Amino acid sequence: MSLVQEIRKSHPDDQKLMAAYGIAGLLSLVGAFALAAILVVIKTPALGLAKGDLYYRMLTGHAILGFVYWFAFIQAALLIAGATALRNGGRLWSPKLGWLAFAFTTAGLVINMVGVFSGADVLYTAFPPLAESFAATPLIYLGYLFVATGAFLITLDFLATVFTWVERKGSVEAWKRMLSEIHISTFAAICAVPLIFSIVLAAFFLYVPAFLGSVGWISTDTREFPLNFRLTYHVMFHIIHYIPAMAMIAVAYVLVELTTGADSIYRKTVAKGLFLMYPAVVPPTFVYHLMADPSIAQGIKIIGSALSLLVWIPSLLHMFIITGMVEAKMRSAGHSLFGWMGHLPWKNPAFASLIMGMITFGIAGGLTAVLLQEQTASLLHGTFAVPAYIHPMVVGAASLIYMGIIYYAVSICMKRDIWGSAIARIQPYLLSV
Repeated sequence: MSLVQEIRKSHPDDQKLMAAYGIAGLLSLVGAFALAAILVVIKTPALGLAKGDLYYRMLTGHAILGFVYWFAFIQAALLIAGATALRNGGRLWSPKLGWLAFAFTTAGLVINMVGVFSGADVLYTAFPPLAESFAATPLIYLGYLFVATGAFLITLDFLATVFTWVERKGSVEAWKRMLSEIHISTFAAICAVPLIFSIVLAAFFLYVPAFLGSVGWISTDTREFPLNFRLTYHVMFHIIHYIPAMAMIAVAYVLVELTTGADSIYRKTVAKGLFLMYPAVVPPTFVYHLMADPSIAQGIKIIGSALSLLVWIPSLLHMFIITGMVEAKMRSAGHSLFGWMGHLPWKNPAFASLIMGMITFGIAGGLTAVLLQEQTASLLHGTFAVPAYIHPMVVGAASLIYMGIIYYAVSICMKRDIWGSAIARIQPYLLSV
């Protein structure tokens, strides 16, 4: 059975939940783009609108919509797809729990946007005590607690679905069989679960006392609170931006199969093993965000720095595997050493999204990621280098590849063809430029 046929067998109720998450994610992305356009207008000297409060308000909304909610919604949809659409018509363990998670995430978005437009110009970091200068700050913390709850519930639903696949009371042999048979992308989602739970735990550790303190229910007027907040925030933020990288690569494995029919030229356990590196290596490497922080022991900095050299290895090797899959498939069809490139489905927007996303990920995102580590970390953090890294990764790589799978999801989940196919064909190249 082809992968498309397998995906089409997913249950209509699960498809509706995926569609709801996908639509909410796209609306968040549209909102982020709209606020970005306003930022450009504000910063245009000829228009004379360069008011500090308006600029930071729009920047806060742009960052929260683009980095928090676009990813929260679309990655939840991908979790559901990994649990159902890639499981030959398998069902989600609890659709009701999935909808409850969606409600929490949507409520978080609404609460955050009310906070932003009520005057919480705190950026998405919302660091105390600076954030205490804005009366609407509690809504930022509360919204983050809601989205964290939504992420926890949908991940719990995914994990419960995985447990139902294991036969014979969860024996070792049953687990081995299940993990070897599932799609690479579903395995990637399983590997992301401990990272997601780490993010949720850190978020509650951060934002429960921050919210209670901001409304005056507890005292946070200590020297340790803002320092602990900053440290925990960087741990959480570091893990957060590797979830899109894992999800992006997982989607790439699906796209390369859907668009070219290519299969892995290596044993699939190789790709699955590479995904296991992320939960092992990512959490300790938060240190390179805080290389100049005197409160962190030198030994921890050395260990974190050493492990940070390994962070990019699985991503790089995944890109080589995916490229090799395409090349092997085209060469087996009889095309020449380089001539096979001209026979690729370049007019397929999903394939173009995959390739342009990989190029952006490797060149723009990858190079700046390396610069933000090790010796240059303390020099470049807090400078323009950070948004120069985040934008190619968020808009260029992850969002491009996510859009590639959305082109298929629209036709499968919503039972309709893409409107404006000519626009869709140029969209990946235009966005890359």
